Amino acid sequence: MYRIAICDDDREYIGELERMIRESNGGRREICFEEYVSGLDLLKKISSEVDILFLDIQMGGLDGNETAQLLREKNFPGVLVQCSGVYNPTPETIVISPYRYLLKQDPREKTLAVLDEIFEEADRQNQCFVLEGYIHKKEILVKVSDILYVRRYRGGGRIYTKTGRERKDAESMLRIQETLEGLEEKLCSFDFAMPHNSYLINLRYIQDFDIEMGTIILDGETLHISRSRKKDFMERMAKYMKMKYRMGRR
Repeated sequence: MYRIAICDDDREYIGELERMIRESNGGRREICFEEYVSGLDLLKKISSEVDILFLDIQMGGLDGNETAQLLREKNFPGVLVQCSGVYNPTPETIVISPYRYLLKQDPREKTLAVLDEIFEEADRQNQCFVLEGYIHKKEILVKVSDILYVRRYRGGGRIYTKTGRERKDAESMLRIQETLEGLEEKLCSFDFAMPHNSYLINLRYIQDFDIEMGTIILDGETLHISRSRKKDFMERMAKYMKMKYRMGRR
């Protein structure tokens, strides 16, 4: 089932967007909609299980950019799509890094094509990996979009997730035997990178970074960029940001 949230102060547009979403979905999965008419309402009530959020930028009170920034700080797990009558990216928009911009005046056919890509991204982010536990060899099902970062640990790794299932005091069954290098190969197409030999991070959850200081803020935690990996990491980060900007403009 797709859980989709729409936040827009124009109820007529909410209804039209829901009709196009159903048409694009084509009955592939059941859809559950959550409707909000303000950023504050969204922040108070949005489900943690939302797969896709369509967020209007130009709203009264708390606007779409401010709302999105607060959601990012809380590690919103879903695919973020910003809706607007005009495409006018700002520095705040780059930080928010939405998956797409949906222009309200676009022809119906173009909007349906963009919606198809959004559903594909939601499916991609919901993919899971089965990893072998470090102790007791238990299988662990890990959702890609749930991973904040993976830290090297005793020849294997330890996964830290946005839901808190993996924490510094995580139980032994949450450790994995696979090396960071092996995970990097599996996860590179999901926007992961290694800024340091000790960890593999999910680029979508970076809140801030300082190249001169060699630091990254991810989920409120400071991680370091090693000198040996600085160049490769910055190239990976630049490629990621360029892709997000290009995809947003479509």
